[in-house]
Amino acid sequence: MTITTEIVTLTPALAAEWLNSNTCNRPLSTLRASRYARDMKAGDWRFNGETISFTADGRLVDGQHRLTAVVESGVTIQQVVVHEP
Repeated sequence: MTITTEIVTLTPALAAEWLNSNTCNRPLSTLRASRYARDMKAGDWRFNGETISFTADGRLVDGQHRLTAVVESGVTIQQVVVHEP
């Protein structure tokens, strides 16, 4: 199996678009997303290699809290993105 990995400049608009494919994740913790957004606004968010992951058919499977935080904060971040084959 070969996966595709890239580093993406994740804007709030792109994050909102990707959240539309969020159909199979656990329930969103608004508290966690708000904490992430607070850190992003304060400039305390660090690129750490965690991924936003999608299935082969384009469904989001990991990263909903980070995506929500980007939308909420209005901050653009760098993010590793993985796509299953």
